[in-house]
Amino acid sequence: MFILKRLCFTLFLMCCNMAYAYAAPIMIASCAQLKGISPHSQAHYQLSNNIECKGVEFFPIGPFSGTLEGNGYTIANLTVQKNTEPNAGLFTTLGSATVTAMIKNIHFVNAKVIGADDTHRGLIAGGAYNADISNITVDKLKIESGGDKPRSAASGGLLGVAENTTLFNIHLFNGIHINKNQYAGGLIGIAKENTVIEQSTVIKLSSGGFDCGSGKTCAFGGLIGFVDNNSAEEKVTINQSSATGEIYTKKNAGGLIGLVQATASLDISNSYAIVTVSNKCNSDGGCLAKYAGGLIGRAENNDVGVSGIINLQYVYAAGEIAVFSETGGKGVVGGDHNSPATRVIAYESYFDTEATAHHHSGDRGSIGLNTKQMHNADYFQGWNSAIWTIRSGQYPRLIHTQP
Repeated sequence: MFILKRLCFTLFLMCCNMAYAYAAPIMIASCAQLKGISPHSQAHYQLSNNIECKGVEFFPIGPFSGTLEGNGYTIANLTVQKNTEPNAGLFTTLGSATVTAMIKNIHFVNAKVIGADDTHRGLIAGGAYNADISNITVDKLKIESGGDKPRSAASGGLLGVAENTTLFNIHLFNGIHINKNQYAGGLIGIAKENTVIEQSTVIKLSSGGFDCGSGKTCAFGGLIGFVDNNSAEEKVTINQSSATGEIYTKKNAGGLIGLVQATASLDISNSYAIVTVSNKCNSDGGCLAKYAGGLIGRAENNDVGVSGIINLQYVYAAGEIAVFSETGGKGVVGGDHNSPATRVIAYESYFDTEATAHHHSGDRGSIGLNTKQMHNADYFQGWNSAIWTIRSGQYPRLIHTQP
């Protein structure tokens, strides 16, 4: 009898979920209706036309586990104001242990997110813990702090923190500026288990005002600030993605990733960075002191346990790297203290020795080429022509990641 009752209850839930899944979508035609998305909702929302948010006071929408289908429409001039929430963005957080949130097919123009001190911030959400985000373009973006206290949170162009989350076909271009935080990335501030970035680009990245004071570890990367992952099996993956721009921060700065935790496993394939990691100070007082790399600023070594593996395949770095000291400065992956990054496995991984100001060496497996060689298609004959455009006279370029 118990089994029969349990079976009936399960069938009832399945029928409810099926009915809910096929319910008519809720249409959004204005910024006021966008604001009206229900927190804690699992509903299906769709944009029905372009949305103008100029002059609209907009605060983060509470936890969301539904679907927002943009249908290719634009959300323009969205400014997310700070409030008391620990997560700031269009949504506070996305997804749950049992439900995947989906955000897709939206074009943002001139967006800004202002968070309170120590708030995770990103255009889409402060945190995503089970989400699929795809086909998003962003034309001009600012991620800012509304206070002046020391920061200890994470900021990303799309997400402050990501876990069990996939970003696919994401393009941030025409300028993205991230200001005042501890961990920051062009797409994600902190990436945890099962985070995937696929066919995505960040163009014209810039930064400022980062706090790496006593007791703090800051990190800034073109795509991810900090890979914080304790599971070798549930790794972070980057494929067919790239970043360009400039990074100013006091340590742990990388063209794609700022800092990789010692136990974290990471795969980067068919990707590149042309990011300047400079020792010049900007107007906000951020200067790089140590730990810099063309792709990864610092890969921590684990002296007391097993370290995660960093796999690099068909990648290159061609940004300027300049540090105040020689500590950790590498053409591809920066080491830990005075030790090299010993956990890197590299296959056809290159860096431009002339572009890096101090002609830094690579990691254990990467190869340095001069600029003329980097522009010579003969050195990249093994690279997949369905993924890369390889022409003499220029750096290799990804085919599928143009906005």
